[in-house]
Amino acid sequence: MRTNERAGVKSAERVLDILELFSATAGVMKLSDIARRLGMPKSSTSALLATLVDRGYVDSGVDGYQMAARYRTTGWVGGRFARLIRIAHPTMAELSESVKESVFLGVLNEREMVQYLTKVVSTEPLRYDVDLAKERHAYATTIGQVILADRTQEQIEHYLTRQPLTPLTPKTEVDVPRLMEQISRVREQGYAELSDTHLLGVSGISVPVRDENGRVVAGLCTFGPSPRMAENWEAIRAAVLRAGKRITADLALTAQ
Repeated sequence: MRTNERAGVKSAERVLDILELFSATAGVMKLSDIARRLGMPKSSTSALLATLVDRGYVDSGVDGYQMAARYRTTGWVGGRFARLIRIAHPTMAELSESVKESVFLGVLNEREMVQYLTKVVSTEPLRYDVDLAKERHAYATTIGQVILADRTQEQIEHYLTRQPLTPLTPKTEVDVPRLMEQISRVREQGYAELSDTHLLGVSGISVPVRDENGRVVAGLCTFGPSPRMAENWEAIRAAVLRAGKRITADLALTAQ
C-alpha cells in the first residue's frame, strides 16, 4: 500500500474513532478531552472535527463538541448501540402510537447513570420529552432499576452504598434496604413502575431488553403525565411488556 493510501486509511479510522466516542459519551466534550481519550494530536483532532462539523455529523459551540442533534435523537448508524437502536425504533414507534405516550430506550453509561439512546415522543399536547444528552440517576428511574435488577444482590448493594442517594423529589426512595427490596421486586415481576420519583407529575413503566445471551442490555420505558398514566396503567404495562419481548426476540433473531 502506498504512503498516501495508508494515510487515508488512518484518517478514516480516526474519523470512526471520533464518532464512536461521541456515540458512547453524553454531553459536550472539549477538543483536549477528545484528543486525550483517543490518543491523537490536538491539531489532527481539530482538523477532523472541522470536517465532521462541516458535513453535519458533529455540532460545535463555545463549550466544545457533541454529536449532531439529529443523531442524538435517532442514533448514529455506526455507534456501538447502532444495532440495538435500529431494531428497537420501529417497535418503539408502534408502542408510542398504541399507548399515546412517549417511549425511551436507555442504558447505563460508564458512570452508571441512565443515558437515553433514542426516543419516540408522544403527539399528545401534554407529553413527556427530554434531551437525550442528559444523564439520570439509575436508582430513581425505572430504566435504571430494570438494568440494576439483572445484577447480583452484592453488586446492587455496592452501587447503592458507594454514592450519596439524593432525593430528587419528595417521593424519591433513598433508603438502601427499601431500594434493595424494590429492585428485587422488579427482578421477580419483570418490570419497574415509578411515579413522581425523578420528576413530579411524571410516571414511567420500564421493561428489560435482553441480548441473545439473556443479558439485560437496555431498558424500554413509556413515560407520561402521572394522572393520564394512572387511568390506563394496566393496559400500558401490558403493551410495554409485549414491546420489550419483541425487541428482545428481534435482537436474538438478528444475532443468528
